[in-house]
Amino acid sequence: MLDNGYQDRQGVLRKPLIGKTIVFAVSKRHAETLAQLFDAEFRDRKEAPEVRYADYVVSGMGRDDTLDGMSRIRRFKREPFPQILVSVNMLDTGFDCPEVVNLVFARFTRSTILYQQMRGRGARKAPGKPNFTIFDFVGVCDYHGDADELGEGGVVMEKPKPKKYEARRLLALDIDDHIDPTTREWITIDENGNMVFPEASEQKAAELGARFEAWLLTQEGLTPTGESWLRMIGNQLRANAGTMDEFSAAHFAFHPFTLMGGLPQAVRVFGGEARLEALLDGLDAAVFASGERNRTTPKQASGEQPSVH
Repeated sequence: MLDNGYQDRQGVLRKPLIGKTIVFAVSKRHAETLAQLFDAEFRDRKEAPEVRYADYVVSGMGRDDTLDGMSRIRRFKREPFPQILVSVNMLDTGFDCPEVVNLVFARFTRSTILYQQMRGRGARKAPGKPNFTIFDFVGVCDYHGDADELGEGGVVMEKPKPKKYEARRLLALDIDDHIDPTTREWITIDENGNMVFPEASEQKAAELGARFEAWLLTQEGLTPTGESWLRMIGNQLRANAGTMDEFSAAHFAFHPFTLMGGLPQAVRVFGGEARLEALLDGLDAAVFASGERNRTTPKQASGEQPSVH
């Protein structure tokens, strides 16, 4: 299809662009299998055998999840390879890569908002990108009333969902389509894909979580242990969004960090007090826009009095 193109419903020959592609998968096993198949299929396009043309990334920090997920995302955005990244709940929302020219739906969702957010991963302008293509293998486009024609933008309106729908293989959309992930309001999706309108505290937790994830993507050279500690901090920010206006070294004196060794272990993990303090300053500036406001340093948190010069 990429090489020969296809005819749309009006009989017009279209040819999808070859470039960065996101695949939405259902599970880790599904994602891993698809990545292997894509990597083998496009092996003739790789610059070296050891290069991954297709890779996958899943959420979570368990032993069976991708511990280096953030590095894989950064590699996908900044380097020529991989060209294809298969995702499970990692690239659905909050991910911005204007160079994405193809989306492959191998996962179905009943949520209109989530579908629009996933669809919006391709609707970012970039030089040499007049449109992007959706490959629909699960019928999600028909379910949400998407049209197989060039979009002209406008207000997003939810159409009545048809009772019957068929899988469609390709959908081309104009790059000026109205889906823009940076303007979506914060919403919560339950396990059945239904919208749950959040309370103010939940909305703030979502906002802080998004800022934290954006900040985490900018951190270079993290060890798996360091990234695990930072994700624990992110969880605390979300859980205490209504009362927390900074994260300082003093917080390492409380659960769950005490179970991990507390402040002394944090200092060791992040390479010293100075580096830890700089890291927390950057975190607060990005998440709370507070910089060094009311900062508690590692020395103060441990009870040591600061020296006066």
